[in-house]
Amino acid sequence: MKKLNHEFGCFNVYECENGVYAISEAYKDTTATSYLICGDNQSILLDTGCGIGRIKKLVFSLTSLKPIIMNSHPAPYHSGANKKFDIVQILNEENGIDYLTFGKEDDWIASQEKLMEEDVTFFPSMFTTVTNGKVYPLGGKYVEIIANDATKINGMMLADHENKQLFTGDIFDETFIENLDENQKQDYLNELKNVIHQYQDYTWYFSIGDINPERKSELIKKYA
Repeated sequence: MKKLNHEFGCFNVYECENGVYAISEAYKDTTATSYLICGDNQSILLDTGCGIGRIKKLVFSLTSLKPIIMNSHPAPYHSGANKKFDIVQILNEENGIDYLTFGKEDDWIASQEKLMEEDVTFFPSMFTTVTNGKVYPLGGKYVEIIANDATKINGMMLADHENKQLFTGDIFDETFIENLDENQKQDYLNELKNVIHQYQDYTWYFSIGDINPERKSELIKKYA
C-alpha cells in the first residue's frame, strides 16, 4: 500500500493492489475510507466519505473512468458527498432507503464552522437500489455485491473473487455488533463466521477505522 501525494486537502490516499485506491478522510475520532475500484473500462466508488473534502475532483484525478457510485450503507461517514454525484446505488434495505429518502439531521455536519455552504452535504439523495449477488463487469475483473440476510442490516460488502479482495464496509464494526439485541447479535455473529470461512484468504479492506489489512487477523480471532 503506497501513500500518494495529491492537492485535495483533507484526504489520505493510498494505492492498493489491482487497481484499487483507498481514500481516507478523518473527522474527530473517526476515520472513514472510501474505495475506488478500477477495471479496464469501468470503475466503482464505494462510499463518498464525510462530505467535507472535494472527493469528486480527487476521484477524477485518479481515473478517467466515470465511476458507479455506491454506499456500503447510507450513514453520514459513507454517504456525506452523495450530492456531488448524479445518483448512488444502495442496498435494497429499509433503513438505508428511509435515510436517503427522508434525510436526517447531522449535528457533526452542522457544527463545521469553517466550511463554505456549498461544501456541506444535505440529505436526501438520489439513489437506486441493488440486491445481493449483483455482479459488475469492470473490464478485467468482476465485482459482486455480498449482502447476507443477517448482516445486511449494516449494509453490504463487495468482493473481487479473481483478485481475492473483500471490501467489508462496516460489517465488522464492533460497536454496532455490541449494540444489537441478543437475538440479532447471535444471528449476526453466526453469519460473520460464514463470511470469515468463505473469505479468510482474501485481502480485507475496511471502511471505518484502521485501513491496514493486518487488522483482519484480530477480527478473525474474535469472531471465527
